[in-house]
Amino acid sequence: MKVLFSLLPLLLLSVCCVAQAPPAPAAGSGLIVIKNQWHQVFRNPALERDQNEEVTESQVGDRLRRQIEETNDPRRSQSRPSVDLPDTKIKTDSAANDNTLSYLYELKLRNDGSKEISAVTWEYVFLAPDTGQEVGRRKFESKERIGPGKTRNLTMRSAIPPTGTVNAAQAGSKSPDKYSEKIVIQSVAYSDGSKWSATSN
Repeated sequence: MKVLFSLLPLLLLSVCCVAQAPPAPAAGSGLIVIKNQWHQVFRNPALERDQNEEVTESQVGDRLRRQIEETNDPRRSQSRPSVDLPDTKIKTDSAANDNTLSYLYELKLRNDGSKEISAVTWEYVFLAPDTGQEVGRRKFESKERIGPGKTRNLTMRSAIPPTGTVNAAQAGSKSPDKYSEKIVIQSVAYSDGSKWSATSN
């Protein structure tokens, strides 16, 4: 019984060490994927329009109309033709008012290598959870400096959904089993000019 109690702290210590062990870097790249996620971003440019800008446009229009009226008063008294007033409507770009839906792909990396990274080419891969078959792959190049031992959040926006058949109504509230996701590091460029590539290893 004493032997069992003396071994118990060693067993607990070994379990804790395994649980805290970091994931292995991507085949020599020195990068550790700490976290990845994606979500929809809905944008309505009309709601983002600066209200102060509209007031300024209105003030400019009022000033112009006042100047034209001041010019027209003496012209009318001399029976000369008056200058037309400008259109009072504020011109808007109809395309700028269109609602847009985009997708934000995020990745948190840690550089466990000895060299500073200047760029990373990575792929966000989506798999069917039941079959493991690939249903989507989005490739990005992030030009971010990541020093040795440092972490960096990479964020890329795209108009392309995770898969070609994504349902926009369901994507915002995607369940954990909708897709199985993984990150593939394709290549890494270092600040010293050297490169690492998954295809050459």
